[in-house]
Amino acid sequence: MGDKVNFTIYYGPGEVKLNEYGSVDLSGFSHYEVAIPAPERRSIGWVYEWMRGTFGTDPETYDVSVQVLKWEGIWVMKPVSRSKEWKQWVRDTMMQNAPLYMFVQFTYKEMSAALALADLQVEDRSTGGEREEVGATGEEEVGDARGAMDVLGDYMSGQADEGEVREEIVHGMERDDQLALTEETEIEDEEDEEGEDEESDSGEEEDESNDPVPAAWKHDFRGQFSEQEGGNQPWEYRQNEVVEGAMYRNKAAVKKAVQLWGMSTQREFRTKTTSREQYHVVCVEPGCEGSVHASIGKYEVQWVIRRVVQHECMRDCVLGQHRNLTASLIASLFYREIVENVTIQTKFIQSAVRSQYQYRISYGKAWRAKQKALEMRFGTFLDSYHNLPSLLQTLKERNHGTYVDIVALDNDTFATGQKVLLRAFFAFGACIRAFQYCRPVLCVDGTFLTGKFRGQILTAIGVDGNNQLVPIAMAFVEGENYDSWLWFFQQLKVGVVMDRPNVCVIHDRHAGILKAVKQLRTSNFNHDDPIVWPDLQSRWCMRHLGANFFRQFKSRRLMALFKRLCGMNQENKFRLLWDKLDELTGKEVTERKNKASSSGPPNTQDEPQPLCALPGVDPPRRRRKSAQQVSNWYVLLFVTL
Repeated sequence: MGDKVNFTIYYGPGEVKLNEYGSVDLSGFSHYEVAIPAPERRSIGWVYEWMRGTFGTDPETYDVSVQVLKWEGIWVMKPVSRSKEWKQWVRDTMMQNAPLYMFVQFTYKEMSAALALADLQVEDRSTGGEREEVGATGEEEVGDARGAMDVLGDYMSGQADEGEVREEIVHGMERDDQLALTEETEIEDEEDEEGEDEESDSGEEEDESNDPVPAAWKHDFRGQFSEQEGGNQPWEYRQNEVVEGAMYRNKAAVKKAVQLWGMSTQREFRTKTTSREQYHVVCVEPGCEGSVHASIGKYEVQWVIRRVVQHECMRDCVLGQHRNLTASLIASLFYREIVENVTIQTKFIQSAVRSQYQYRISYGKAWRAKQKALEMRFGTFLDSYHNLPSLLQTLKERNHGTYVDIVALDNDTFATGQKVLLRAFFAFGACIRAFQYCRPVLCVDGTFLTGKFRGQILTAIGVDGNNQLVPIAMAFVEGENYDSWLWFFQQLKVGVVMDRPNVCVIHDRHAGILKAVKQLRTSNFNHDDPIVWPDLQSRWCMRHLGANFFRQFKSRRLMALFKRLCGMNQENKFRLLWDKLDELTGKEVTERKNKASSSGPPNTQDEPQPLCALPGVDPPRRRRKSAQQVSNWYVLLFVTL
């Protein structure tokens, strides 16, 4: 993330609008694109100075404010006044692969002072001539100030136009700028202190019990830590602290702030009241009145901390586990690490929580946190199945010639119009056209799905003239059985093979495949399902044949010779290998029988086993040869379908 990143900066006169979905629309403003090197490492003070230099404004005349657009399903505008907020926004937006939009405003510093002075002089105009001169001067200043305000009002037209000329808000913005400029140094000092603490604790053994707290630590120092700046303006550290009047975007942000505050102060909360309008938590310690109450007004858009009651309880030991450190909170704290490495192990999450927050979590909680983070990034399993039909329909519209077929079941337990997905088949138009120039061979197989919902994936692979694999079609079905394979072959015939004759299907001798092939070859079909494939050819897969061969003779040397025989395309060499393999397998069977007779009772597990009967394929009264009668390897090849 150290390269240059493109930003779109909106400025100038215009009006901030909301579209029909509630998303911010800045199309009425002027904008330009610029590349900023390594923005995730820049402070907000650097951004302010860069903006002043870009627009050529005097820092003694104008104040600059930056608002950013964050994607939360819709574009939401939020102010950025601290380096931590700036860096977090850049990281989150780049992680979402979303564009970076900024909205820049400039506020005239002298506007509020000029208006106040002019109003005072106008009021005293009637007291005398000298007052009248001053009043005239005041009127000129009023005109100039109001003209500047009109220009800047048209220029800004963003949020809180009145607040931009109020003295207390202007001074508050100046204080925020001073805090932002010093925040980088504070963060570096805190990281150095944390590094020293980790080095001092690295040699200690892990203790699963809570550590006792020395008596000297049991004093309440809240509110006593402040720092004097050059302007003689004290300010308190507000990191991981909940204070009255603090505003948050939504209820989830309030809950997260309370949880982090409880973790940093070694206090635990329980929820007393929660609803769409209010959120109230209290301390779990009996007798302690510590609590936090937040709510959102009827016509307000932000949650506000209405009341904070400080804790009266004192801890006797350091907490090893924290009840407010939930799986959802861990998922939000370590979202970036989990999403960037989806194969991260659960134990690594446990170690990361212990290292950064000094709390232990169970393996199950770490696993749930990982799943929640992945759901935040990729959605849930239900969302995936719900979006599959619309996704396939979009692929069909955007890719000419794509074939899609979906089978759904009506379910009485759901509302009217809702269905349950049973099967889905799709083949891209490019793959269908490519198959017309491939060999008339399709390799079909199935594999199982992993996840919350079980199922099977059926695939069809083709081979071109250069022996390169070409993916042809894929289907999601409920299981690998006769009905699913019959439906899959029918879709292949209709959407892919069409009128191409004598296409051969290579498979693993699954019972459902054999029965489906036999059904498609016959001309007697049901009128409800009139799809037939009379010229369908069927062969066994060499790899599965080799596996069966090894299961019979337990010899990798013979299995390699057998695979060589299957790949031979010259008749003389094929017969030579056939005779050689027949001789070796005969010797193998004879030696095994002699060894079994000399060592005692015969062991049926070491003897070659015949191929099992196939349900639904073999006639009901048909019997295969027993293991004792298998003397030649080529019995494997002569099994009728």
